[in-house]
Amino acid sequence: MNRTILLSLCCFAVSLFFFFPHLQASSMEMPQEIVMDDAQGKVNNPLYAPVTMPHQKHIPQGCPVCHHKWEDKSNPPQKCTASGCHDLIGASGSEMQNVESAYNAYHNRESIHSCMGCHIEKNEAGEAHGPFKNCAQCHPKN
Repeated sequence: MNRTILLSLCCFAVSLFFFFPHLQASSMEMPQEIVMDDAQGKVNNPLYAPVTMPHQKHIPQGCPVCHHKWEDKSNPPQKCTASGCHDLIGASGSEMQNVESAYNAYHNRESIHSCMGCHIEKNEAGEAHGPFKNCAQCHPKN
């Protein structure tokens, strides 16, 4: 009997660990889409055209995948380019690879926390994924 109770408690604790971020997020108002346009007007490069990201499609991944610095779950997460995160906007040359660069936050192929990195990993695993093969898939020409 004690073993059954202990096993049940362990299963409950594990499920809370995995599903608590989803419960927290469900109590917050979330946009259907997010337009990422912080570089607009700051960088003279057509590849920095605003990107419309279908936010609702990404929720099943779990908020901490993208919002990996989100500590206070009682408040909405900050956007990627908030102060202290990836706030180096308009990086060029080697600056683009700086972890604080907004470019790196979205294009780092080695990190599941970046758009491209996550989409590439899902592609390699044979799972549904978003665009990553060419710039125009995310940055449509106006």
